[in-house]
Amino acid sequence: MKKTVIISIIFALIASSCGQTAQKQEEPVDNEIANGQEKETGVQVDKIHTDTFEFFDYNDLYDYPFFIVKEGNQVLTFIDDCPIGSVVRTLNRGDMVEIQWKTDSVRIAGDNDAAHETELAVNIKKLEEGKLSVFRKTNYKPRNYIFMENHQTEEYQAELINEVEYFLANTTDENILQYLNDGIGDILTYIAHYAENKKGYPAITVRIDNVDESTHTLIRLGIEFDNENYKRIYYRFDEEKNEYIQLKK
Repeated sequence: MKKTVIISIIFALIASSCGQTAQKQEEPVDNEIANGQEKETGVQVDKIHTDTFEFFDYNDLYDYPFFIVKEGNQVLTFIDDCPIGSVVRTLNRGDMVEIQWKTDSVRIAGDNDAAHETELAVNIKKLEEGKLSVFRKTNYKPRNYIFMENHQTEEYQAELINEVEYFLANTTDENILQYLNDGIGDILTYIAHYAENKKGYPAITVRIDNVDESTHTLIRLGIEFDNENYKRIYYRFDEEKNEYIQLKK
């Protein structure tokens, strides 16, 4: 698993002329060899299960790409064994999806070719758009991102943009909502500098400004990436206390 990292993001709003508990439905993997018949290997045919989940993320950095989904407070992962042309590239965090999956064995490179039993997604379908998908379709303000360090990869930058827009799509901060919905100006996000925080994790300093006749900081936002538990924790910088305070959900 990746280490937990802290991401603090500065972005500016500019006003001028961004176990499973679901009931399982089962059907044979292959109708021609259903009802407990065996393949030539002698292994009993697995069943396809169909369940509904909240999409969280997609990871293709390892030997096998996999979906990360949530079912209530539980996080689950499914190796992507879907047909080419799957809807995965159109999914955003928070979308509701239907996954057809089965249990099977895979072999991990460098692990003496040992077989590991795991869950494979054989088909995925989007059922309902979440707040991030709706935000990207309905909020027409230009969203611009300025990265103060040019050594960050495009993949990493895209990940940070996704985190900022997920926050914007779900925020209840009245000041931010006002500038998102007033139809005037741009959303400008500054991602300032890369450093190590006191916990020893990488950090990015962040600030949100609204610029009209004068510059006004709406929020300094911190995002903690808990990649072991697939969680995101948000913080607001408190000027008086000179520290980040966790935002309540």
